[in-house]
Amino acid sequence: MHQPLVQAKSHGLISHRPIVHFDGLSAIEGTWRDICREKSSSSFFISFDYIALWYKSFAEPDRVRVYPVFEGERIIGFLPLVLEKNGPVRVLSSLTNPHCRHPGVLVAQGCEDAFSRNFIEALLSDKHGWDVLLYRSGYSFQKDAQTGVANADAYRLETEIKPTYTALLPESIEDYYRHLSAKTRKEANAKKRKLAADPTHRFRHYTGDDALGSWPVFLSIEDSGWKGEGGSSLAKLPPNYRSYYESLIRMLYEDERLHMYFLEINGQAVAGAFCYRDEDVFHCCKTGYNEEHSSLSPSINLILFIIEDIILHHPDVKRFHMFPVDYGYKHRYADEETFYTLMTLYNTSVRGTLMYGRSLLKQRLKLIPGMPHAVRFLRNNVRKQRS
Repeated sequence: MHQPLVQAKSHGLISHRPIVHFDGLSAIEGTWRDICREKSSSSFFISFDYIALWYKSFAEPDRVRVYPVFEGERIIGFLPLVLEKNGPVRVLSSLTNPHCRHPGVLVAQGCEDAFSRNFIEALLSDKHGWDVLLYRSGYSFQKDAQTGVANADAYRLETEIKPTYTALLPESIEDYYRHLSAKTRKEANAKKRKLAADPTHRFRHYTGDDALGSWPVFLSIEDSGWKGEGGSSLAKLPPNYRSYYESLIRMLYEDERLHMYFLEINGQAVAGAFCYRDEDVFHCCKTGYNEEHSSLSPSINLILFIIEDIILHHPDVKRFHMFPVDYGYKHRYADEETFYTLMTLYNTSVRGTLMYGRSLLKQRLKLIPGMPHAVRFLRNNVRKQRS
């Protein structure tokens, strides 16, 4: 078996201890890049540059935690996490938030089993530094998605399976529609016919410089309507989030992964989608539309166009990924069941033990008839009294 492992002794700055500050990332940069180069395929979201961007955007420098995983004295990967505080409880979390749903875990080519065996050991090398691990795995359609989860059975572990929404793309558009329910096909055809009745409608697909230049247009569309009014649009995010997106867009552009799609009515963009390709998956990260044209179902029609465009012009793409959170429609256009795993691992520290006991108590209370309803009732009353 090919084992492109890196000898730790050749990188004297690397020990079995985790990196605990942003400044320490430079000590592992060379090894990280070596492992990425040796992989036959590698996600953009496990690149050293992307991980550094995430930490720079979302973590205090002293909250950075990167755990090297070893097989003997050989480095076989890295587990990047961030340390957060929930009151007195020290929580290790994967590098995810509502604006980044790609947790990074770097595993050397051919070393998935060894990584799974040894990643718990890597975490326990710092057992006095954390109480609870909240880890969100990659997606079930990704090679390294479940790495490390199976070997944690002997510890105080809880797992929860969560859906995401993907379309496994066939060779033809007709085959894709045949995999949808009859009701969804009927609704999709009705939406397409209504849009087709407007002769001014046009779909646009931009890559390269055109995609980069169209980003402000997308931001304007996404900022319109309820998102802008509620302050949840990208344009209304705090400065560190806006800076993250600006850097991410530039990096995707430079790596020739950026795709921007728009629906125009009378020459005006009324819906947009920010997409990117990573390996053989086409991810639809963010969408937005102008509510004045909601009768034309602009977002749904744009998604259907993107799927058709990928099938026609990118036959080497296997999947279209719409990400978790259904919003009431994604499941209709997904033609397979895919998921990710939420893993909660409790350390043997005092706080970790207390949190584990609290979790067990909650689970037992849920089994008592009527108890969940009573708890919700009490919580609502407390909220009313406080307000």
